[in-house]
Amino acid sequence: MKKFIILQRTLPAVLALLLASSPAGAETLEPKEHTFRVELPGTPTHKEQSRSIGIGTVTSENYIVQNPASTYFVSVVTIPGFASTFTPDSVLFNQTRDGMLDDVKGTQISFEDFEVDGHEGKLLVYEMSPPGKPKHLGKAEFFRMGKKMYLFASHGIAKDAPQREAFLKSVQLTD
Repeated sequence: MKKFIILQRTLPAVLALLLASSPAGAETLEPKEHTFRVELPGTPTHKEQSRSIGIGTVTSENYIVQNPASTYFVSVVTIPGFASTFTPDSVLFNQTRDGMLDDVKGTQISFEDFEVDGHEGKLLVYEMSPPGKPKHLGKAEFFRMGKKMYLFASHGIAKDAPQREAFLKSVQLTD
């Protein structure tokens, strides 16, 4: 399955992240100098990509865990000053959603307001049909905090839904 680089299309990012093992065999992903923590069900691969666009250089930090039944994805983007100042949150959320759905070849089921730890965001529910595999269901949480856009997403077959829900419930945002 193609690893999706979701936010690179619409927003720039720079964030150094550290990984620390948790006792349950999961990995705790925590920012070195920023504001989130999440439990991943395994050791993620890390990919950083940069590209120049009209408003600056896009650098995205992406962490992915894949197993036979599911994919888990975390991405962080820093929004350049110009875009941060003049682009409404709704536009940033919609562009990020559209890029992600395009990358995973998914179809939106719903896209609604959502909140974690007092931070407002969007919750996307989607489905996709990978070639030769059963239909996958997925959820993605999008948050903007200052000049940062955070994305936590997972999709997979129905039997793996409890583990994917645990991943999303583990998201913690702080100021």
